Amino acid sequence: MSRFLLALTLSFGLAIPAQAEVDFDGVDDYVDVGTGLDQNGPVTISAWIYWKSNVGRQEILSNSDSAGGAIDYAFEVNRTANRLSLLRSNEVVTVTGNTDVSLNTWHHVVGVLSGSSGSWTGTLYLDGSSNGSATDTNNPSGTNQSTSIGRLGENNGSYFNGLIDDVRIYSRALSAAEILELYSSRLKYHDVTGAAPVGYWPLDDCADGTSGDGDTFVDRSGSGNNGTGDDGANNTGLVCRAESYLSYPGSVQ
Repeated sequence: MSRFLLALTLSFGLAIPAQAEVDFDGVDDYVDVGTGLDQNGPVTISAWIYWKSNVGRQEILSNSDSAGGAIDYAFEVNRTANRLSLLRSNEVVTVTGNTDVSLNTWHHVVGVLSGSSGSWTGTLYLDGSSNGSATDTNNPSGTNQSTSIGRLGENNGSYFNGLIDDVRIYSRALSAAEILELYSSRLKYHDVTGAAPVGYWPLDDCADGTSGDGDTFVDRSGSGNNGTGDDGANNTGLVCRAESYLSYPGSVQ
């Protein structure tokens, strides 16, 4: 058992509230995980996504001000047609993916920023393989930013359309081998090295077919950055679905 899984079972017990993924409507759904996740150094963002429509740029996770302009880091799809993008500092695109992310199928997507002040490298991974890399001199631009799953800033309008599952933030650059293991394992509640993420939302917090509006989505990293679901003004979407793709270690079944 990894140290991450051991710590999780000690902190939260063996019972997981549900085994689920969350469906975002692409209009105004998101999970707000609050402040406290600014990353001034290296960072890795990991998630499983199943996107349903390639209309407009769609946010997987962001750390930004309310307008989505002063960005610490952001990870999205379809800014460039059907490709992943990783952003740093005031919507400057650090790297764009080399190949399309196909619709209506599950993908493991990862964005990595490595380096130090003034000298960064952004690398994207799609289904365990490198999907583009580029250098960037832009440093983080904000402090006490808000982090959201499924949107870029409350006034920006870049919302994700489809399912998101197993979202992680690491305050370091994961290696290619670690990312391949995360993809290949297809396991929730599993960390590849025992160095736990600083934010981890498996999104297992509401039952199949129910709305996640107003629900708490627990940060299972132990960092306390719990999220709150919001299905927006139209009061549709943000529906919890029974887990359809990922598996669970036996100790958290």
